[in-house]
Amino acid sequence: MSTALIVGHPDLTASRANAALTRAACSEPFVDVRVLSHLYPHGAIDVAAEQAALESADDIVLLYPTYWYSPPAQLKRWLDDVLVRGWAYGTGRPGALAGKTLRVVTTTGGDEAGYGQGGLHSFAYDAILAPMKATAHRLGMSWREPLVVHGVRDLDDAALEAVGARVASLLRPEAPAGAVADDTVPATDGDAGSTDGAWRAKSGEGYCRPDGGAATAGTTAASLNAAA
Repeated sequence: MSTALIVGHPDLTASRANAALTRAACSEPFVDVRVLSHLYPHGAIDVAAEQAALESADDIVLLYPTYWYSPPAQLKRWLDDVLVRGWAYGTGRPGALAGKTLRVVTTTGGDEAGYGQGGLHSFAYDAILAPMKATAHRLGMSWREPLVVHGVRDLDDAALEAVGARVASLLRPEAPAGAVADDTVPATDGDAGSTDGAWRAKSGEGYCRPDGGAATAGTTAASLNAAA
């Protein structure tokens, strides 16, 4: 089992919550952390590379901040460009993602009380996720219970760390019998795979450091902790 984590925050260097959750994911050895803003700083997405990453995973998780009740623009573009007819659906047989799972991990600035009838946002957050649920259904995927982290502006460091631990546990697959440990997996340019082709060690395509932390060229730990 393996997990592909698609991180849709437009700039993790200006993020506090999503950066912390991404760092937590980097500590998990069999999670392919794909930070779109790092992989594609100029916007154009390598569709073949993204499709290959999804084909190699059993579970797909989308991590993003909620912007106007939807994912940020770069993640929406990723959905439009990658999940195309002839690959994800419309093939006359199950598409490439059929049988995999889809989960959303998302953050909101406002508190949970604002989501619901009579609240500031009028709708429960579950209703806002309808397009994601419909996507999973259309592609033959199993919808996993989402993790919606409300009120991130008000979370202190301890609370945010606890959420990061929860995210890490959600990403953690159950190791199949005979799976090799992380420290025995040969690495090549930050990406690796065990002798079991269904497992991929953490890569982050250069975002996650080998020690399980997170950094990019020009990105410091201090900037990753910046409040935003």
